[in-house]
Amino acid sequence: MTDALGRLRRRFGRALAVPERAATAQSSTRRRPLAPVRRRISIEGRIVELTHREGEHHLPALVARVGHTDTDDETLLVWLGRAEIAGLRVGVRLRAHGLVTTHHAHPTIFNPAYDLLPDEDAA
Repeated sequence: MTDALGRLRRRFGRALAVPERAATAQSSTRRRPLAPVRRRISIEGRIVELTHREGEHHLPALVARVGHTDTDDETLLVWLGRAEIAGLRVGVRLRAHGLVTTHHAHPTIFNPAYDLLPDEDAA
């Protein structure tokens, strides 16, 4: 085995050495964060879509897509391990608080604290 490894090194050593050094130099000058940037936020909006996600590749979760009251932005709220939460349904206004991160290119808050808000149209 050592003889075969030596032959491979002699044959491909020069071609492999340059990319390894280049990759090492690039990785030391340009570092990527291990996790997406996260920060605490509060959002207020209306639930546009509410789904229960379960499958073999996901934890069971209740996912609410919330359209913000003051902008056209949307945030996903994900409650892991929940099939339903009393009071949450499409059209309900709420204020949610938590640590926002980017998950599959969408701003997402996992297991947020929330307050249900009275409907402005009912007043």
